[in-house]
Amino acid sequence: MDNPQNQKTGFSGLKRTLAVVGALTVFACLMVFASGKNLEFKPKLVHVQSLKKDSVASVKAFEKVYMVLKSPRCMNCHPAGDIPLQGEDSHLHSM
Repeated sequence: MDNPQNQKTGFSGLKRTLAVVGALTVFACLMVFASGKNLEFKPKLVHVQSLKKDSVASVKAFEKVYMVLKSPRCMNCHPAGDIPLQGEDSHLHSM
């Protein structure tokens, strides 16, 4: 049953739905065509110098990481063992 007010405007429920779907389809197509220009973007390649295994630079880099991993804040939750701890009472973390 159509609303009498809809009959005055000429839009029934089906016509209104089709109009909205059509407008959204046109909008989606316009967005796809407008974004096609950005597909030509080529990212800049960054060259990262690789370090040889056990080189002096790699050992120094690992020493910096090791200091963080062995900090009390990390060791509080990640002690030696297979399961990390959680909570104020340091109970085992279950996943």
